[in-house]
This record gives sequence, C-alpha cells and structure tokens, in this order.
Amino acid sequence: MTTLVIACGNTLRGDDQAGWRVADFVEKARPAGVEVRRVHQLTPELAESLAGADRTILVDASEGSRSSFKRVRARAGAALTHYLDAETLAGLAERLYGTSPEVYLLTVPGDSFDLSEGLSAAAARRAERAARRLITFLETSHA
Repeated sequence: MTTLVIACGNTLRGDDQAGWRVADFVEKARPAGVEVRRVHQLTPELAESLAGADRTILVDASEGSRSSFKRVRARAGAALTHYLDAETLAGLAERLYGTSPEVYLLTVPGDSFDLSEGLSAAAARRAERAARRLITFLETSHA
C-alpha cells in the first residue's frame, strides 16, 4: 500500500508549521511505503497525487485545543475557491480521476499563528504526540 502524507504549513506563521513538524518525525521513522510532502496550502494540483496513492493523510495545524484524526469524505460538486479544504480536494480527485481516494485529516492545535519563525513549546509537544499517533497508524495499518 502506498501512503502519501501531505503536511500543510507556513514556517513564518508560528504554530502553523506544526504539520511540517509532524512530517519531520514521520520522515525520521521511515515507515514502509510512505511518501512525505510539504506544502503551504492545499491546491487543486494535489488532486492528481491523491488519486495516485492508495491512501493520503493530510496534516495541518488548527486553532482550538483538540487534535483530531478522521477519515474525510469527498464533497461532491464543491466549487473551487481560493480556499481548498480536505473534503473538496478529495471530491476533486474523485471527479477528475474517477477514484474514491482514502483520505484522512490529522489536525494539530496551535496557539499562535502570528508572524514568527518559531513553533511554541505547547504546539511542538502536540506535534510530537500527533506524529507518534500517525506513525503507529502507518505501521499497523499497512495492509
């Protein structure tokens, strides 16, 4: 099974880089069959990558206090705008490539998204916990 991990984030917006920190941990763990990519935001061009993978896990920072890891359902007929969410991207892959990709969204709570190059200590801890959770999922659900 091929799994694509797409980490979203911006290293100049404080805790927004939490997704990229998760990607760092996944790359160090090197689970079999996993490709990691870093992007600043979800774009329509990623639909082809989703269609070509058996499974895709999107990792992104979020406002709020809780991390979540959930399966994403494609949103049929969603319009393309300047903002593309996980459901719309999955729907785009389905419409353009005739696939029903298995897509998950892992969110990591952040505290500050102000202009800053550093990740807060709390967000760094949350990113490490989220990465451990993701790595366990990848290593135990490879079939």
